Amino acid sequence: MSKGWIKELLTNLDTNLNEEQLRLLVKSASIAHFNLLEMETKLIPFKGKLNEYIAYIEKEWGWKCHFEDAGKVLIADEAKPYCVCPLIDQESNKHLPALCYCSEGFAERMFSVVCAHPVKARIISAVLRGDDRCMYRIEL
Repeated sequence: MSKGWIKELLTNLDTNLNEEQLRLLVKSASIAHFNLLEMETKLIPFKGKLNEYIAYIEKEWGWKCHFEDAGKVLIADEAKPYCVCPLIDQESNKHLPALCYCSEGFAERMFSVVCAHPVKARIISAVLRGDDRCMYRIEL
């Protein structure tokens, strides 16, 4: 029931809001998943240690990361051909692009904690948007 409800909500929001309204609304909901996973606590050992965190997510999560713009921007690539979101039914919910803003918010929260200051995350590509992987541009 809940996945179906979320699918309908996101589809309707996508139809009735402009992109920035949709981004702000869905992105703010990322706090629920962030808190459920107790990310704030899990990230404590990495606060102020961005390079160590990057090494961790590359090793443990299989991400691929690199810096651009003289180290001011981090490109974070999940390097998977599927959406990792727990709200997605991999077989039937392949086109919910609005949900990607939640992942954008999660990445923004995660890297803000690690960097110990606010950062800005934007989606570069997303499986739910027809791309072959999910990637984020993190403005440090």
